[in-house]
Amino acid sequence: MNLHFILPTISTSFIVLSAIMMAIGLYKMFKKRDLAGHDKFMTLSAWFALIFFIIYLSKTVFLGSTQFGGPEHLVTYYVVFLISHIILST
Repeated sequence: MNLHFILPTISTSFIVLSAIMMAIGLYKMFKKRDLAGHDKFMTLSAWFALIFFIIYLSKTVFLGSTQFGGPEHLVTYYVVFLISHIILST
């Protein structure tokens, strides 16, 4: 089993699930006026995001960070995107 492939796949699955739960929670709030449903889906979204973070952090600690593997002329764009992503996700 290749952990360099499986951990990012699992963590990505959890952040996608988090986004789906958040979208459903927002739908419940604004379209259905269902506060209990909204709370349930937003809580699920937070749990999935936390699981994503734990897996991502574990991958980084145990396997190291992934280096940019693209063309040299795109490194600046990648770094700007990466820094803004880190700031916004935090």
